[in-house]
Amino acid sequence: MIPAAKKPDATINSINVTPLVDVCLVLVIIFMVTVPMLFKPLREIIMPKAYTAQSQNKQIIYVTCTRDKLMFLDEEEVNVQALLERLGAKLITSEYKVVIIRADEKLPYDHITQVMAIVKKAGARKIYFATEVKKN
Repeated sequence: MIPAAKKPDATINSINVTPLVDVCLVLVIIFMVTVPMLFKPLREIIMPKAYTAQSQNKQIIYVTCTRDKLMFLDEEEVNVQALLERLGAKLITSEYKVVIIRADEKLPYDHITQVMAIVKKAGARKIYFATEVKKN
C-alpha cells in the first residue's frame, strides 16, 4: 500500500506560506520608503534656534514665510490680500485665536513686521514665532 503523501492524485490541504511572507515583506519595505516622502514640508525654511516649550494647542494657525518672501497659510501659498482674508476667516472659527509665524532666519526683518501687522489686523490675539530647539 502507498502512503497518502506519495499518491499522485493526492490533494495538498496546506497553504504555502513562503510567497505570502515574501509579498508582505516587499509591502513593508515599500511603505517604509514612501511614508517619509509624504511628510516632507512643501518649502524648506531654516528657523532660528532658541530654548522653547512644546505647544499643546491643536487650534494653532501657522503662517510660514520663506527666504524668497513667499507666504503660506497652513501649507497653502497665499499673497498679502489672501492672507488677510483667509486668516481672518480662520481666526473667526478659532477659539484661542493663536497664530504662529514660521519665518526663515535669513528673511529681512521688515518683511516679518509686515506679516505681523497683517496677522494682527486679521484678528489674532496672540502671535508667536516658531524656532528650532537649540542644542546645548
